[in-house]
Amino acid sequence: MLRQTDASKFEWFGKGKGYAALHAYIDDVTGWVVGAWFTKNESTAGYVAALSIGLERYGLPMEIYSDRHTIFRSPQKSSEEEGEERSLSNFGQGLKDFGIGQIFALTPKAKGRIERLWNTLQDRLTGDPRLLGIKDIDGANPLRGLRKVLPKLIAKHNEKFAVLPAEQETAYVKPVERIDVDFLCARRQTRKTDGGGSFSYGGRTYVPTTPEKRSFRKNAHPISELGETKATFSLNT
Repeated sequence: MLRQTDASKFEWFGKGKGYAALHAYIDDVTGWVVGAWFTKNESTAGYVAALSIGLERYGLPMEIYSDRHTIFRSPQKSSEEEGEERSLSNFGQGLKDFGIGQIFALTPKAKGRIERLWNTLQDRLTGDPRLLGIKDIDGANPLRGLRKVLPKLIAKHNEKFAVLPAEQETAYVKPVERIDVDFLCARRQTRKTDGGGSFSYGGRTYVPTTPEKRSFRKNAHPISELGETKATFSLNT
């Protein structure tokens, strides 16, 4: 029900081969690594890619346990003393939209399983990519090339170090058939419509053409920016 997550920047492909950030999610009870992904630096895209693997294969956890990086937690100061909730980061909002809660660790030691995972992988698995001829991120990540090396390395780790739960019935929500990765990565904003229901975004003016456009007037509406060329607008009344 709880997955710990973190990223580790390390010379995963051999000494002098450059650093890469490995993002991973690990089941808090069994120590089973449910998803992993390489990027050049710690990033939202890396966490989303690793998360989507776990969601599709194993289902949705109730909560994600992470550090207080701004990827997970908005840097805006909390107004909880005023009765307001802390603003969510874009990724945090994506988790909320999937019904996944967040817990933030105060210290690295609080995320014991994921911290031990890095020690294990750095000690035991860094030789494998070299033996398999993998020299960079593109050769290691799943879905890139035919060998799918990273899943094989993670499966090897799980076989050796993960433990079976006392109860075999899963507590995860059923697996998701398709994860909208773009939506999870989206940069979320709001725009307020004018008296005619129009609003400006990205240097352009958008005008609703539906018969109900008057009901959109002078309201704030969420916008999800999906990459550089695509955005979605929610004009719920």
